[in-house]
Formats: sequence, structure tokens, C-alpha cells
Amino acid sequence: MGLPKSVKEVWDRIISYLGSSSEMRGTAEWLKSITPMYIKDNVLYLGAPTEYVREWIEEHYFHLLREALDRLGYSRMDIKILVTGKSSSRKERPDLLNRIVTGDSLLRKFTFDNFVAGKEHEMLLAVAHRIGKDGKSRFNPFVIYGSSGRGKTHLLHAIGNAIKDNHPRLKIRYVHAETFLNDMMESIRDGGMHRFRNRYRNLDVLLFDGLEFLEGKSNLQQEFLNTINYLLDRGAQVVVASLKPLRSLLIREEIRSRLISGLEMEVEKPSLETRYSILRSKAEFEGVDVPDEILWEIARMDIYDVRALEGIILRLSAYMSMRPDMDGLGYRSFLRMIRDLVPARREFDLEEVIQAGIRITGIGEEVLLSGDRTRRVLHLRYAIIYIAREKGNLPYTVIGKALRRNHSTIINGWKRARKLYAKNQEFRELVETIMAEVEGQSSYS
Repeated sequence: MGLPKSVKEVWDRIISYLGSSSEMRGTAEWLKSITPMYIKDNVLYLGAPTEYVREWIEEHYFHLLREALDRLGYSRMDIKILVTGKSSSRKERPDLLNRIVTGDSLLRKFTFDNFVAGKEHEMLLAVAHRIGKDGKSRFNPFVIYGSSGRGKTHLLHAIGNAIKDNHPRLKIRYVHAETFLNDMMESIRDGGMHRFRNRYRNLDVLLFDGLEFLEGKSNLQQEFLNTINYLLDRGAQVVVASLKPLRSLLIREEIRSRLISGLEMEVEKPSLETRYSILRSKAEFEGVDVPDEILWEIARMDIYDVRALEGIILRLSAYMSMRPDMDGLGYRSFLRMIRDLVPARREFDLEEVIQAGIRITGIGEEVLLSGDRTRRVLHLRYAIIYIAREKGNLPYTVIGKALRRNHSTIINGWKRARKLYAKNQEFRELVETIMAEVEGQSSYS
């Protein structure tokens, strides 16, 4: 893609992209202080008011700026941040930092109204809405988890904004684990841990993002545990978001135990219909006229990251603004333009799943395909059926042929497998271990 017409245009697109990113982590306040300057020799020059702000952005948010350029099609463009105001030492901290750590840090644009949800999100949203309405609930702590780009951060801010609207007197704070760590380290260096603890314990609602960041950080885990214990004991609402479920996190058992005493729910991957709705909503927001057949074609691709879906529309918007003379974008040209965002398709191999299950459990193939109905063998069959239906969307007849079972037996096995997956942790771990083995990245020992 060629260069934009002006530095303001590319900066506006970066801001728009970051505004839709759940990784923003409070960058809005910092980026308000940045001024787009000029583009020269394929380098985007930005101005920071002080040396402190420049260093902070380069250290904490430069990767997000880089990602935005890549996703918008400016991958060959570099970024350089210059200090345009008076130099400031690290000891001379701007008021900006105080606003970030003492305010609620809520991004007002993330609300329930603009969270595009499908049927797969009904129960999760019902709980989130209840907390937003009541300010606190029996779902405490409330833990949400899911892969990157599912909208976890959006939901945290939506809950916080709803509480703020319904209960303006309540003290609310959104914080990412990385910010929590940085704030803690600053307080230790300054000898002000009492202020740090007051800041996070004098709350009615804590919205904590990025729980997985605690892994391997013993001091951070201890401070987090102390904080949530204090808050929960005095009845404050705690909402936590994580990339992984609690059982898979390498954290202290005391933290896991305290969090699992509440409610844990997954932000499930968006369905085909939800992916289409996300694309349509973003296209309307950007004012881009994308034919329905192209939106449905994108929705059918194996893209479950909401940011990636929105990035496709942003890239299309940028392309069309560069080529206003074009009557339309050819389908092949469009696919070439987004090919780096589309994951390579991989055919589902049921035999590979069966063999992985045999290797993991030690159950022989003859036993698996026989009439043996012992618990171990049944669970392996159910796990294979679950993966074949959930991940491969295979017909019952195909699964039955592979397992030497009739159509009705496979249907019954599918029903039992779903119940087991919902209620039995051992069975869930078997399913996930088989899938990790198939994908070549086992996450269980």
C-alpha cells in the first residue's frame, strides 16, 4: 500500500485501530499527549511533550503502534518519537501519570451496547449485565477467560461503565496486571507502598485484566492475593480476565482457590453469524460499503480474533480511501490484500485424533474399537466423539464408521460427552490434552 496523503490521516487510522483493540490497556490517555509531526523517508515522526513520556510510550506501547501500522498495511513504515517540549527527568513525573493511576481508567467507548454478541455469549452477558446493574453480586469474584481478541477487555470496561452509570458513588478501577506491577515497583522505589495499597484496597469494584501476566512473578502474586483477599472480605466486587482458565495458570494455589470460589466463564469464540455481525458493524462504523457476499466469505474463514476481523475492515477502508477512483475491489485482489491475516486452513484428521488418544491413554486400538465399556475406554471414545463434533464438525456416520459404532450410539455418545465436558475436569483435561497433542503443542504434563 502506498503512503497516505497526510501524516494526520495515518495517525487517525492508528488511533481508530487502537480504539478497537482490547490490548489498549489505558493507552488513550498517553496517546492524547502525542502529536503526529510528519512522514519522511517512510518514517512516521511523532512528537512527545517530555522525555519521560517518550520513554514510557517506547517501553510500554511501541509494540501496539507497530502492530497498528502492520495491520493497516503500512508494514514498511517505521516510527520515531521525538521530544518536542522541555526535557523532563524521570523524577519529574507529569500529571498524566497521576491521572492514569488515580482515576478509574475506564474507556467510555467500551459498553454493552457496542459489544457484538451471539447466542454463544448469552449466559456470560447475563452475568456481566447483572453486575453492571447491581454494582456487586453473588457472582463474586467473577472470572472470564478466553483466547486473545475475544473481547475480554471490552467486557471489563463495559461492566465498569455500567456500574459507573448506575452507581456513580462507587469507587471503581480498571487495571491491567502489567500496570499493577509497574505501579507496585514505582511505589517500592519511592517508599510509598502504603499509598499503593490504599489505592487498590479502597475500592468498591476492581476490574483486573491479564491474570496470566502473574505467572512466574511471586512478589506480584503475593500483592495481588493480599489485594483481592482484602476486597472480597469487605464485600467489594472483583472481576478478573485471563487468557487461560484458572486450572491452566501457573499461579499460587491460594489465588486459584480464592478466585474459583466465585464464578468462572469462558468468552467463547464467535460463531459464524457473530463473526458476520462483527464485520457488518465495523463496516458501518467505518462507512465502508462492503458487499454481503464478501462479508460472509470473511466470516467463513477461520478467524476468531475480533481485532483481526476489525483489522480487515480497517485495511479495506484504508485501501478504498487511497483508491477513490476505483468502482470496486475485485474479490481476488481483496483476498491478496488480507492474506497475511487469514490463517492457513488445516484439514481435520479424525484418525490423527484417535491415534493421539491411544498414545496418551495407553488404551490399545483393538480395545477402543471393541465392546469394552469400562470407564477409561468410554471416556476416550467420548473424547474422540467430542473433538470430532466440536472441532471437526464431522457427521455422525463418519465418526461411527471410524469407531465401529452405529449412528444412534454416536449421537448418544455426543450427548454424554457434552455433559462430561461441562462437569468433569478430568474429562476436559483429556480432551484438551488430545487436542494439544494433535496440534503439536501439549500444554499438560
